[in-house]
Amino acid sequence: MRLPIPLHVVTLVVCAAALVLTSRTAYREAQAFDDPVARVDLAIEHELTSARLVQEIDEALQAADLDLADSFVALARGRGVTVPAELTERLTTLRDDIWGRAARDFKDGFTEKDLRSGIGMSGAIVADLSGFGDLRDLASEGNKWMKGQDTDTLVLGLSAAGLAVTAVTWSSLGAALPARIGLSLTKSLQKSGRLSQPLAHALVRLTGEALNPDALSTSLASLRRLDFSAARASSGRLLRPAALTELRQLGTDVSFLYKRTGVRGAQDALSMAASSAEVRAAARIAAAKGLQTRAVLKVFGRGVLIAGSLSLTLAGWLFSFAAWFFAAASFARRLGERIGRRLFAPRPRAASVADA
Repeated sequence: MRLPIPLHVVTLVVCAAALVLTSRTAYREAQAFDDPVARVDLAIEHELTSARLVQEIDEALQAADLDLADSFVALARGRGVTVPAELTERLTTLRDDIWGRAARDFKDGFTEKDLRSGIGMSGAIVADLSGFGDLRDLASEGNKWMKGQDTDTLVLGLSAAGLAVTAVTWSSLGAALPARIGLSLTKSLQKSGRLSQPLAHALVRLTGEALNPDALSTSLASLRRLDFSAARASSGRLLRPAALTELRQLGTDVSFLYKRTGVRGAQDALSMAASSAEVRAAARIAAAKGLQTRAVLKVFGRGVLIAGSLSLTLAGWLFSFAAWFFAAASFARRLGERIGRRLFAPRPRAASVADA
């Protein structure tokens, strides 16, 4: 039985319709390949509902996570979603309670007694800014490294980088302060086990290969003599320049996350990022979304940090285009064959008298 309409024509029409219907979304997703902010905007537009936002606010309040609750409220308001009055009241109550624990958490962070809270992380950062934290960690991990004992190479490398950047910070009247803060926060997350394993492994390779044993030995000898000035002075030679430059850029990105989203926001980003490039993508999202960043990362995860991630819509559009292309080629071939047969078919000869 012969179909009234050829199959390739049906395929051509169906695929053309699919291309037209999804072309706008596919075009936006293609543009978002290398733009983390555009990926976030698309994800929010297509996947985030009002009910999901209200649910996330409620769960953040149940977990007593004030920063995350505030982040979801900001995202909800940005989407024009009304936050129920009951949730707003609970948010106010939580905000009043949270400040009572701030002083204790800060002190515990400064002495590294407890790095679990955001305020505690802030205390650890202040300790490093004073030089106390980095010198302590350099002595602790450096002696282990020199003796061939089990060492947290990343803490050692970040302490070395921190001391070097601190020297630049003072000499540049604070220009390197953002990198200094970011390195301290990264080190604190590593010590509390909250840095993502892929990111930690990448940084361990970087710092492990860049450490200068001679400069480290000189710094440790100065620390044993309690000559802190000499220890700081030799800090610039502890790491090779290329590694120090990369760590300084990482510190700057982490510091920007800290500034825009708070300690917990930076922590969330570094707990899922697998490379320095993904940390930079998180910083770009924070630059555009500000307080909403934690909510975005909570809902969509690492996917928005990965450059070139292929969505189902774009993949479907590419498949439809491929099917349309082959259907169009098949249609053109058949049409050409028919036109050719009509133009070049042999014509019947007129009957002659002799033939008659």
